[in-house]
Amino acid sequence: MGLVIRAVSKIELEDTAEVKAVKDAIFMSQGDEVFTFDHVLRKHVEYSMHTQDMEEGTYYETHESKSESMSFSYGGYNGFRNEISLALIGAPAKEVWANEQYYRESPAYKLINFSDCEGLFGPTVSKEIHEQLVANRDKYAEYIGRKEDIYYTLSTYDKLIRIFELGADDGIIMFH
Repeated sequence: MGLVIRAVSKIELEDTAEVKAVKDAIFMSQGDEVFTFDHVLRKHVEYSMHTQDMEEGTYYETHESKSESMSFSYGGYNGFRNEISLALIGAPAKEVWANEQYYRESPAYKLINFSDCEGLFGPTVSKEIHEQLVANRDKYAEYIGRKEDIYYTLSTYDKLIRIFELGADDGIIMFH
């Protein structure tokens, strides 16, 4: 088992019953279902803290949707997240978690201080993290350039940037 991070851009909330009936009548597909966001999920912090801009309902891909995913073992993701924390903030992830009040304004804080097993990022927070990852790409490159044992290359970081770019584009990022 491990962690899969999947982003889908340009998702849309399920049509009203009337619009859905018309589409069904002309054999027009709603698109593949991405996920259903309901009141039960909204109660869980991993699903609610970064999705305030999303309405409850079922979300579907559109003909404009693009997706990207990346997989890690849980230990692998923890290592990568720790490397991001060290590179961008200068402190290990455990330090960030233990002293949130000191790091809230740090780049990629919302990614570093986030569950490593499941949860969602909506478009607004995805955009914020995307901008922070892009702005600090050189910092990450410099950090890994100084290390002898490079486990998480710049291409891994760039793929994470792409994930958050898609989430920021009226999309969603799902950790599962």
